[in-house]
Amino acid sequence: MLLGLSGRFGALGLFVVNVVALQSCMYALQPPPIMLHSIWGILLAMVALWGPGRWSIDHLRAWHARDSTGTKH
Repeated sequence: MLLGLSGRFGALGLFVVNVVALQSCMYALQPPPIMLHSIWGILLAMVALWGPGRWSIDHLRAWHARDSTGTKH
C-alpha cells in the first residue's frame, strides 16, 4: 500500500480487517479509539473507492500503458 501497488485491493482488505477489529472489541473500547478506527476506516474506504492517487505505481503503470498506445494525455 505504501507504494500504491494494487492499492485498491490492499485498502479493501485492510478496511475489512479494521471493521472486524472494531467489532471484536467494541464493548472494551472507549470513544477515542473508536474514533480512530472510524477515521482509518474512512481513509481506507476512500483509497478503495477512488484509488491510491497520482504518485502510485498503479497510476504510473496506467500512464505508461496509455503513452505506449499513442493516446494523448
